[in-house]
Amino acid sequence: MIMYQLVLVFGTVMLVLNIKNKIKNAKNKGKTLLKFTADNRIMNMMSVLVFGMLALMGTSMVRNIQAGNEISTLELTQYVATMVLFVAVMLNTLGSTLLTEGGILKSNTLIKWEDIKSVEWIGFKKKTCKLIINYNVGGTMRSQRITVKDDKIEKEKAVSLIKQYRKASKKKK
Repeated sequence: MIMYQLVLVFGTVMLVLNIKNKIKNAKNKGKTLLKFTADNRIMNMMSVLVFGMLALMGTSMVRNIQAGNEISTLELTQYVATMVLFVAVMLNTLGSTLLTEGGILKSNTLIKWEDIKSVEWIGFKKKTCKLIINYNVGGTMRSQRITVKDDKIEKEKAVSLIKQYRKASKKKK
């Protein structure tokens, strides 16, 4: 029982932090320049599976109540904890990847133009490619991979915008 309560607290904290980041990013991102046509098949499949699990758990609980059975606190806590975690993760991962005036917004993380060290395109397979962004946050080098559909026009526009905004951010320094 305590484990599910801890999961519920953890999920609630994650949810609050994700909402806080979304609000902060909305203020800092500026105007949207390009919305990538992302290839999120795996995330979409996982979302459907978790949503299906939530639907089955909820249906089971409702049927137990209709049958006159009591649901235990443990069952209710499991359901609520799973639902809160699902919402917290979905807020973080299902957003579109955007090129904005403030930087690149992916998975509720705004990578500012001045933090980006290098950008490269790789893996042109099965009509998709990966944009790898290497950036520096607090003295630590990080990397973000973005899988997008291989669209030549979109890629050329993205490359042009990235060059333009990276140059502009270097001039500000």
